[in-house]
Amino acid sequence: MTFAKGTNVSRGRSRAEIEDTLERFGCEGTMIGQDGRSAVVAFKARGRQIMFRMTMPEPDDKAFRWTPTGKARTPPVAKAAYDQEVRRMWRAMTMSIKAKLVSVEDGIETFEQAFMAHVVMPDGLTISDHVSGRIAIAYDTGEMPRLLPGPKGGEA
Repeated sequence: MTFAKGTNVSRGRSRAEIEDTLERFGCEGTMIGQDGRSAVVAFKARGRQIMFRMTMPEPDDKAFRWTPTGKARTPPVAKAAYDQEVRRMWRAMTMSIKAKLVSVEDGIETFEQAFMAHVVMPDGLTISDHVSGRIAIAYDTGEMPRLLPGPKGGEA
């Protein structure tokens, strides 16, 4: 079962809830936006810049144009299916951020543990951008790679 399947909560209401949640937990510099298929939630907390990204589906994707049984949907029905998925994804983002903040507040994990993958480094990339490929290589080869590049002009 997909989280928030069938939600009626609008994209705007989810975005407002994210802003309210971040403010309630003392985060600042909040930015929420979408450009085409790329959606971003960014904020500052505990001296770090944090960025969540999600890729929205293509409006003309087969999953929206056709029913699970293979029948074609009319354009208005296909648009409604697409809009439903966008609402669902924004609900999932809302809950993901809220769950991490609650987990930190309740001492289940540290801020670093909860948000490490989303910390923005000085080059504008997240920790996840830097290490995801290296983790896959480590598992494939059994060798430990350097997880982050060294400082410019020097070795780590």
